[in-house]
Amino acid sequence: MNLHSVRLAGGTGDLVDVTLTAGRVSAVRPAARPTDRDADGADGASWHGAWVLPGLWDHHVHPVDWAASTHRLDLTAHTSADQVLDAVAGELRRLHARSGGRSETIERPGDSGDSGAARDSAGSAGTGSPAGPDELTGHGLWHSRWERSWGDPDGPSLAALDAVTGTMPTTLISADLHSAWLNSAALERYGLPRSPSGLVAETDWFEIMSRVGRASEATRDARVIEAGRAAAARGIVGIVDFDPIDTHAAWRRRVAAGFDSHRVRASVWPDFLDAAIAAGLRTGDQLPGAGPLVRMGSLKVISDGSLNTHSAWCHDPYPGGGRGAANVSGSELRTTMRRAARAGVSSAIHAIGDRAVGAALDAFEAARATGSIEHAQLVRDEDVPRLARLGLTASVQPLHLLDDRDVAERLWPGRTGRAYRFADFLAAGVPMVFGSDAPVAPLDPWAGIAAAVRRTRDERGPWHGEQRISVAEALAATCGRVPRVRVGDAADLVLTEIDPFRVGEEGLPDPGVVGTLCAGRLTFDGR
Repeated sequence: MNLHSVRLAGGTGDLVDVTLTAGRVSAVRPAARPTDRDADGADGASWHGAWVLPGLWDHHVHPVDWAASTHRLDLTAHTSADQVLDAVAGELRRLHARSGGRSETIERPGDSGDSGAARDSAGSAGTGSPAGPDELTGHGLWHSRWERSWGDPDGPSLAALDAVTGTMPTTLISADLHSAWLNSAALERYGLPRSPSGLVAETDWFEIMSRVGRASEATRDARVIEAGRAAAARGIVGIVDFDPIDTHAAWRRRVAAGFDSHRVRASVWPDFLDAAIAAGLRTGDQLPGAGPLVRMGSLKVISDGSLNTHSAWCHDPYPGGGRGAANVSGSELRTTMRRAARAGVSSAIHAIGDRAVGAALDAFEAARATGSIEHAQLVRDEDVPRLARLGLTASVQPLHLLDDRDVAERLWPGRTGRAYRFADFLAAGVPMVFGSDAPVAPLDPWAGIAAAVRRTRDERGPWHGEQRISVAEALAATCGRVPRVRVGDAADLVLTEIDPFRVGEEGLPDPGVVGTLCAGRLTFDGR
């Protein structure tokens, strides 16, 4: 197959024909005249004048929750408990009406002066019509931002959520996926103890996270396949899957069901490491039974919490007290990573707080492991060169710096000069790759590039502008390699209306994707 009359991104702008053979770029030549091309009988497609560059990767995705997020109540824009509860009450009214109930009686307590009516109606939404819903799930909760003023917290309350939802099991998942706000019915459903807040975080939450939503396995897989097609439309040719499930079994099912949108590196959590080792799988190996697009990824371990949940493990205390905490002991982390390394499996260690990053580097060194620090949001000066010396990759999420800008200034006061230090990583020789952490942030690689280059999305100036990087550097982190089309490379390509190298800051974040190819096969045609 040929791509006729395209331009190489970052090049001179001359028209070329790119020949693809057996899933690789086999030649790049000056564009032939149409008459010559017809005479040769060349097979191909024309995106006349489009710019072609290597396809984009998202190096940190949670596919099941990412795909499910479009089927859940979106709470991302709500900045207080009252706004969230209003949204939940409105969603319950819609669900109740759809199932044939009397939606008009579901109101916030205080709206009608009858909290009992609100509670009873909300409960009946889950038990009325046989076709009615039996669970409400929301996502995008930013409870760390719920403050009427800096000193007046407005946090989750079990009683307030119960008053709105009644007996309808309700789970509102935090934007960072490290916690959720559950009502009493949901706590009972998932076997969790009641607390005044209803907030469930870290290990307790991770143990039930994959069960929330009650969608069937086939439904979850279908949603992931659907989401993969949407990702291809943004120029995505590959993702790194960090779901806390048996990702290998999941991708075998999805490929059998027709998935073919992009490449996948399917990572394993500690519970699934022994099975992968027993199967003889090393990082980078093709996954048996999952076709040519799916390969074995890394061992994934979450070593600390998150900024939003105040559980990222830090050297300095948070303003309200506490320093976060380690989710696994140092000895356990070293032992697990050493077992993986001896079997040829790299490690991807979630570490957000500066103390967690340091402990993760200690474990990499002791285990003689290779791999990445996932997130690396707050890093001490002395740990930046350690990342380089150990040959580790900083796997970062640029959109998080925009989401966290104000929260970080409040929770990490005086330390945000060490947060999201992209320019420092590159200057020290630390390899860096970009991801979204979807659904924590949208799976939109162009928005991530813009965030890294501009470090602002409003009228304010760049947040720590000294850490801005160039468009070329951001593209390299997103492509996972030099962002130029080269003969011999895999034919994983994206075509755009505008040369991303020439777009300039004001033209970000969207150069206009008009085509995506994975292994030489068209996965998105936007002509």
